[in-house]
Amino acid sequence: GHWVWTETSASTEHDPETGKPTHLFAVSRNITDRILYEQELKAAREHTIAADRAKSEFLAHMSHEIRTPLNAVIGFSEIMRNEIYGKLGDPRYVEFMDDIHDSGTHLLQLINDVLDLSKIEAGKFELLEDRFAIAVIAETACRIIRERARVKNITIESLMDNNLYVWCDRRIMTQVLLNILGNAVKFTPDSGHITLRSEICPAGDLKIHIADNGIGISEEDLAKVMEPFGQANHSSTMPANDSGAGLGLALSRSLMEQHDGTLEIASKLNEGTTVTLSLPAARVVEYQTPKLVAMRS
Repeated sequence: GHWVWTETSASTEHDPETGKPTHLFAVSRNITDRILYEQELKAAREHTIAADRAKSEFLAHMSHEIRTPLNAVIGFSEIMRNEIYGKLGDPRYVEFMDDIHDSGTHLLQLINDVLDLSKIEAGKFELLEDRFAIAVIAETACRIIRERARVKNITIESLMDNNLYVWCDRRIMTQVLLNILGNAVKFTPDSGHITLRSEICPAGDLKIHIADNGIGISEEDLAKVMEPFGQANHSSTMPANDSGAGLGLALSRSLMEQHDGTLEIASKLNEGTTVTLSLPAARVVEYQTPKLVAMRS
């Protein structure tokens, strides 16, 4: 014999005069298969959660082991390409050092993105928040990206309100803007234009619009680019080795969610893309008087 799971429903019939129960009706059915299926689903779900947690913890813990030697490669290549301790001789060596430095920097950024995404998934991501001028954060990101834009003769214009301050993690907000600006530069043709603009909505929340006149994204690809490692199909307009890892937008959305904000994309193929970052009113300080600053600090 063996144990089985059953589900039983019962009801009573009462004497109409005395109100006392006279009959008991019960129906039982075997639900063993359903219970076993539910147990299998629960075990599979727990196994998946444990595997995801182990993966995220592994990636988070290995950050030091990966980044320390990579920082050495980047640092020494920068010393050599600047010829701090003497000429390298053949100018091709300087070009090689440029390639090593740029490739190392790109790899470091990719590793940082993967590690940040893993920390978010593992629930171990922490913000270092303070009060910052959003225009200064935007200008920092623009300054970093302008050299890449200059190569393609792309103009970057910042129309951010200098009087707006937000409570945020400055490094993270800079990273979000860099990810979006990097995509804008990558997918905008030569002599294109990129604009950053801030907007305070009636409810008090802040929106930052980053618009370009690039190649755009088709409607069917919009959902895809918001997923980790998801990419739009730019095979006809972009080299295969220039498509990236597909982490930027997905990570940026997760980082905005850590700030209780959102990231939205509006795009038309061959017309351009606008990415809108939103921060809730609770994180926005419109700098007017020292008293207001003191209240929020």
